[in-house]
Order: sequence, then structure tokens, then C-alpha cells
Amino acid sequence: MRHSDKNNKNEIRAFMLSRVREPRLLRIVFLIIGLLTAAAYVHKVYFYHERDAYGLHQEHLKGLFDRATKRVHQLWLESGKTANFVMLDGKKVNIDPRFGYPSGISHAADDMQLIDCEYVLEQIMTRPPIMVYYFEPARGSHFAVQATDKSAGDAVDENDNILYKDMDGCVYYNTREIPLNERTGIPDPIPLMLSEGAEGIVYKPHVGRTFTFRPEDMSEYKIYKKKSTPELERLEATYSLELRAKLREQARKKLEDEKH
Repeated sequence: MRHSDKNNKNEIRAFMLSRVREPRLLRIVFLIIGLLTAAAYVHKVYFYHERDAYGLHQEHLKGLFDRATKRVHQLWLESGKTANFVMLDGKKVNIDPRFGYPSGISHAADDMQLIDCEYVLEQIMTRPPIMVYYFEPARGSHFAVQATDKSAGDAVDENDNILYKDMDGCVYYNTREIPLNERTGIPDPIPLMLSEGAEGIVYKPHVGRTFTFRPEDMSEYKIYKKKSTPELERLEATYSLELRAKLREQARKKLEDEKH
């Protein structure tokens, strides 16, 4: 009986301890849930791309892009419409102070270069999609970037009065939808991409708008005017020695293949 009584007392004591600890445990659980909920809310408000972009489709990229540009524009409005950059969750984003949308390095929506279009994604997303050029390997989920010259329309005021003519734009091609050259494994030059299944998004930095495009849209959107050859040559000159060496090697192999 004594042994049984002792066991009963131990059981009662354990039960009482669990009853005492239960509210504390519940409080801890509720606190964790509350913190996670708050973090999720902040993440939702300031979300601009936390996960890796591998496997990203153009529709997803457009949604993330739009959310980020709206947030950047709001920060610009709060600055008094004078800032040429804002801090988005601790990350500097360059903007055109005339319009208040991301514009890369140049701060000018009417002077967008290839590097500016790339930097737009680099600056508004914590982990942006892998950016490739039409002469680089582009297998898997990547986006090829292109700056388009005087293709995004005019900048107008609320009364449709033209403020600035012929704004530039950016095109991000989903390279999974672009046919790769069977011999080299890299996409064909951009003009060929347009007629052979290109998909992606277009960004107009003077209005902060994006839209997706597919092959059937090519005749509708007249936005694919390439930068001049001298401009492309200037941009190529800015690439690293390593990249230029790789390009030379690719060109050499291409010439050798053509000889055979």
C-alpha cells in the first residue's frame, strides 16, 4: 500500500507540475506563433523575393517585380519626390527622381543601358534570377536581359501632355522558352529569339509597369529595337577580363566548328 501510495503521490505531483508548466508552455508556444505571424506579415508587406529564383516563371517574376516597384515608389513619395535612391529593407535602390521608379545605375529612364536593366533586378530583389546574356550559357531557369532603345513610349502627365519623349525599357527573356543553339548550347542572338518562342517580361522604368509577353504577342508590342552596335561594343568593353576571355574562347571554338 505504501508503495502504491508513493506511486500515486508521484503521479499526482507529476500531474500538478505539468498543470503548472502547461500555461507557461502555452505562452511560449503562443509567443512563437505570434512572432512567426508578425514576421510573415512584415515579409508580406516588404516582400520582394526571399527565396532562390531557380524555377521562376515570368508570371512570378512580374508579380514580384510589381510589388517591389510599388514599394520603391511609395518610399520615393514619402521622400518628397526628390530622392534619386531609396532604401528598400536596407538595400539601396537607384531611381529616376523624375518618376520615382527603379532605373539601375544611370538614374535615368531615358538612358537605360544593359547594365542598368540588370541592376534593377539586383537592387530590388534579395536573390534575383540568374541573369545571362545572349552569348553566355543559359541552361535551366535563367533570364536573359536586354535594354531597348526608345521603346517604352513617352512620359506624359495626368493630362496626357508629353513631358519626355522616347523612354527606354528593359526586356527579361525566360531562357527556358528560348531555343538554344544545338551546337553551342547558348541562345541565338536576340532578334532570332523574338520569332522562335521567346517569353518573358518587359519593364518600363518611367511608369514602373511590367507586362509579360509570349511569341504570339510579338507583333503587338513594338518594343524590341536593339541598342546600337557601338553601344553594345562599349558595354562589352566593361565586362571582366575573365568573361571576355570566355567570349573569345567561344568565338574561337565556333570558328573551328564552322571550318569542319
